[in-house]
Order: sequence, then structure tokens, then C-alpha cells
Amino acid sequence: MRELRADYINWYTAVRDILRNIWVVILAALVGFLGVRAYYNFTYEPYYSCSTTIAVSATESGIYTFSNLNKTIEAASTFQEMFQSSYFREKLSDLTGTEVTGNIKAQQIEETNLIVISYSCSSPVEAYRILVAIVENYNEITDHSFKNMIINTISPPAVPVAPANTISYHNYDVIAFALCAAAVLLIIFAYSYFRDTVKNISDVEEMLDTKLFGVVYHEEKNKTIKSKLRFTHSKAPLMITNILINYRFTETFRVMALKLEYLMKTKDIKTLMLVSCGENEGKSTAAVNIALALLSIGKKTLLVDGDFRKPAVYKFFSGASGNDEKYYGLGEVVSGNISINKAVRRDKKSGLYLLSGDQQYRNSGEIVTTARFEKFIASIKNQFDIIVFDTAPAALVSDSEIMASSIDAALIVVRQDVAPVPEINDMIDELNQGGTEVLGCVFNDVHAFPFAENEKSVSYGQSSVIQGERQSEEGDGI
Repeated sequence: MRELRADYINWYTAVRDILRNIWVVILAALVGFLGVRAYYNFTYEPYYSCSTTIAVSATESGIYTFSNLNKTIEAASTFQEMFQSSYFREKLSDLTGTEVTGNIKAQQIEETNLIVISYSCSSPVEAYRILVAIVENYNEITDHSFKNMIINTISPPAVPVAPANTISYHNYDVIAFALCAAAVLLIIFAYSYFRDTVKNISDVEEMLDTKLFGVVYHEEKNKTIKSKLRFTHSKAPLMITNILINYRFTETFRVMALKLEYLMKTKDIKTLMLVSCGENEGKSTAAVNIALALLSIGKKTLLVDGDFRKPAVYKFFSGASGNDEKYYGLGEVVSGNISINKAVRRDKKSGLYLLSGDQQYRNSGEIVTTARFEKFIASIKNQFDIIVFDTAPAALVSDSEIMASSIDAALIVVRQDVAPVPEINDMIDELNQGGTEVLGCVFNDVHAFPFAENEKSVSYGQSSVIQGERQSEEGDGI
């Protein structure tokens, strides 16, 4: 498992994973939001409250007069306690013939003889009926305990039209929305971080069983404004011969070509294969541009498309010759259907020698046997300084393993955050056991923040390696 270290975080892959799964984040947030609302709605029990305001007044000889304000205020306080007593509730139940289960509340307005009486229950009609019974029958219920007091209704009761306890979420729904979204974001980030793929340069150095050979940063295909406005992916291949290509992209392959030039001399490398675990890791693009870079430093280079099921090299050079001549690939040569001299052609625009066609073979395992491929290598090896092979994905077919036993060295193309690390290391072990030396990893299509320090260090570090190797070579010569 990947250790928890800040320098292992790749913010590009993390943000990309979040954006790819943003619908999950939104869905989880909505579930939290609606879940809180559903809970409150499910547990919500509405009650209706009917209220009236009464005035407690003193009487004398049947004539309504205010005899003493203090006396009425004191009487109002007594009435308040009476209305809320259990005795009053029992008497009211006997009088109305219905059990009074609701809540009776009486509140004296401070320093006045006014009392606000309210009755709350689950039925608006019942609340109104009971409150009217309280006002009309208080005298009978109290057994005429307050003979000199009467109650005047200031504001008559009315049937409530809406619940007194409206639903209040208290922003719990918003909090649930935010917490659920944050939880899913954290899960996606953790999954992105702990996913066992190569995301950073440090992952190549610490997790793969080979060293870093080169870092190819992401290069945008849509270079012109016209292509960007079309909102479609350009079909133009990424080649260092294109004047619109970023200098960093071109320089990366130039540096790798210089490293290969040194290894060709020190390790007598004549054949080189580029291989990856799966499809769409940029292996063909890397093979084409490495071959072009080797050609640019004066090496007579042959580029061979060794992917029999999905050949792609011909797409980089299609139409370059300006005619409709049919081109043949490696399958036609090793099967003996055509001679090497007729199959190999030279691209007029770049000067690169090519052995590539668009033929596809379902039975490639039968065509590319070890004996046939060794015979092909022996017949062409001395005609070129180096032969670069673009091979099939190792995890999908066995063609690469068959070819590897006859090839001097290999470069592993690893696209950022695509292939699992165990599969890459298994492929490296198989190549090493088959006698093919793995020179290193080409970390491909790397997305990084502009002007990042690690980006600069890698670029300059590669140049310094080449300079050191050249100095060492000159010293050995002396």
C-alpha cells in the first residue's frame, strides 16, 4: 500500500477523478439533503392551536365595574393556575363528554387582568371546540368559586387553518448536503491516492523494478485556434517534426536519443523494442518519436511496427509518399510473402526507414515464431545503426514476449495513472528473464502544474546525465 506522504499526491489525477465522478458527489449530497427532509417529514406530527384573549373582571350588584385593578390582576393569576390544573381538565372532560388530551395553556399578560388561553391538539376543529367549551363553561367547572368574577372575551377563538408547529429543518438539510458531499469527495480522493498506478515521477523510482529513462509531458494535439473551436480531438499525430509541437516535447525525445546513442556504443545495442502493459499508453507515439530523434542525431534508423493486431505506425506517415502504393508490414515479411527489400521503404519527408502496414493478423502467434523472427533480425541487423520496434501490449497478447527474446533492449512505456504497478513489474520480470535488457521507463503523457520544480529538475537532470555519460566516454577513450 502507498505510504501517506504529501509528495505522493498528484493533484491532477485527484481532481480528474473527482470531476469524472462528480455525479456521484452530487448524488450523495442530494441523498443527504433529501434524507434529512424525509426524516423530518416522516416523524412530523402536526398540531393545531386555537387561542383567545379574555379579561377577568369584578362584579358588583350585577353591574360590570372595575372595583379594584389589583384585585382583578390577582384573580387573573388565579384563573391562569386554574385553567392549567388537572382538576379543571377532568371537569372539562366530564362536561364535554370527550377526553381532553390536548395541551391547555394559560398565560397572564404581565401587570394586566388579561389572560391568553390556548388549546393545542392534532385536530383544528377539536382545538376550537374545546377552547369554546372552556370559555363558556368555566363557571360551572369551578363550582362558582369566583362568584364576583366574570370573564369577558376580548378576541373570540377561531378554527386554526394551519399547524402551529411548521417543519423547521434548522439548516440540517444543508449540513447533511455538505457532509455527504465532503465524505464522497474524501473517498474518491483516497481511492485516487491509493490506486496502485504510477502517478508521479517518484512512483517510477520507488515502485517500479526499473529506472526512469525519460518523462514525456502531456502535449495538446489541437494546436490551432480552428481545431480548438471544433471541440473535437485532432487526428494529427504528435511528431517532433511538427513545427507546432512544444519545445519541451521535442527536447525530451532528443535527450532520450542521446542516452540511447551512448548505450548503443557501450552495450552494443542494435535492436530496441518499446512495450507497454495495455493499450492507449502512447507506445506507438513514443516509438515513432524516438526513431525520429535517433535519425536527427545521424543514426540510420529503421522503425518496425510489431503490433500485428492493431498496427498504428502507418498512421503517422500515411500519405507521405504522395501515391496510393500499398505498404507491407512485418507479418508479410516473416511469413515469407514478400522480401525485406521490397517491404522496407523510406519516408521521403523525414528520411526514416519504415516497415509498417495496415494489415491485421488474428493468428499472430503462429506467424511470429521465434525462429522466423530471429531469421528476420539476422537478415536486417547489419543494414541499420538501430532498429526500433513498436510492439503489441504485453498484457493482451504474447507477441511481445516472442519478439523480446531476439531483441537487445527494451523501453517500458507507462502512461500516467493507467496500468497497475504489479502488472508493469511482472512484464519487466518476464523481459529480464527472457534475456532482454530493460533500459528503463518512459513515463508518458504526464500532467503537471506549469513551472513546477520537479518538472524543471527532471528536464535538466536528463541533460546532465547525458553530459556526464559523454564525459565518462571521452575519459575512457583517453
